[in-house]
Amino acid sequence: MLALVAGSLSGCATPSAPYRPPWTGDALVDGQHAVSNAPPKDKVMWQMITARSALFQKNYDLAEDLLDDVLRSIENRYGKDKEARKSRKLF
Repeated sequence: MLALVAGSLSGCATPSAPYRPPWTGDALVDGQHAVSNAPPKDKVMWQMITARSALFQKNYDLAEDLLDDVLRSIENRYGKDKEARKSRKLF
């Protein structure tokens, strides 16, 4: 009985839930928030999603900025420079 009480009082370490931003319903606001707070591996994806929303809302300046950043990121990863070649060898 004592072991049962001690076990229930000790508790267990549950991992904390990942950060989830409060969604406003505005695709551009939510997208920009996701771009700035996303893990580095998801940043390009969120930039592309937000750029798509910006194009639908005819916010061409924002879409252009986001897509320019996306192209730079992709070019850095898959371009013909020496560092890109070096990073591709790691896979």
